[in-house]
Formats: sequence, structure tokens, C-alpha cells
Amino acid sequence: MVSNKERIYFNAMTSKFWIGVLIVSIILLIMGLFGFFTNENNKWNYVLMAFAHFTQAVYFLKDFRYKNYVRYNKLGMVLKIQSYWGKSISFNELTKVELTDNSLIIYKNKNETLVCSTTTIRKEDSKKLYTLLNAKINEKRK
Repeated sequence: MVSNKERIYFNAMTSKFWIGVLIVSIILLIMGLFGFFTNENNKWNYVLMAFAHFTQAVYFLKDFRYKNYVRYNKLGMVLKIQSYWGKSISFNELTKVELTDNSLIIYKNKNETLVCSTTTIRKEDSKKLYTLLNAKINEKRK
């Protein structure tokens, strides 16, 4: 049976390729800004800066490619479910997470809650997100 529900795309931000792309783009940007190539029209400095901006745009535009997207590292996550803009969550703020049939409820400090509808999301992806958030809460308690 083929499910017509949508997937959540997870990005753990540990890809050595993308980290390398960002480092190279920052180096190129610095080289272009400070003019390491000196000639009469400085066109190579502009080419370096343009290429650096292009590679950074490619990296950051992948967040907007998916409707349901989770980007996380050891400190926090950007959660984008059924929306164009994501919500930034720090793992230090989390107190509890609940997964129901239709929603994922994230409890934060200061009595804040974030409710994400999971009616159109695959169950295994909802459970993966729930497990990830619970693991981060348990790490914080240790």
C-alpha cells in the first residue's frame, strides 16, 4: 500500500561535504573582499565574491525546498512542518514532548507550547521526530 502522506526531511548538519562548501565559500568571500588578486580591473575579486555568495545561497536554499523539514545539531533545531517558515527550538528550553494521532506537542520553559499538526505526515517520520526530541530532553537531564 502506497501512502499519500508527506515525508519530513531530516538534516543533522553533519555532512562533511556541506561543511566544506561553507568553509570554501567563506574563504573565497574573504579573498574577494580583501583583494588578493590585484590587477587593473579586479575582475577576479568580483568573481570570487560572486561564487562565494552563490555557494552560500545553494546551501541555505535547501531549507526552502521541502515543505516539511527538520534541521538540527547538538544545540537546537529548526522545525518546519506544514509552513513556509520554520520555528527555531533550543534543546535547553524543552521540557516535554507528546505525540498524539493528529499532532506533536512540544512543551518549552515559561509555559510555552508548540503544536504541530501531523495529520498529513507519515507516522514513521512523526515518531522519528518525537524520538529525536525525547532523546535531546533526556540528554539535557543527565
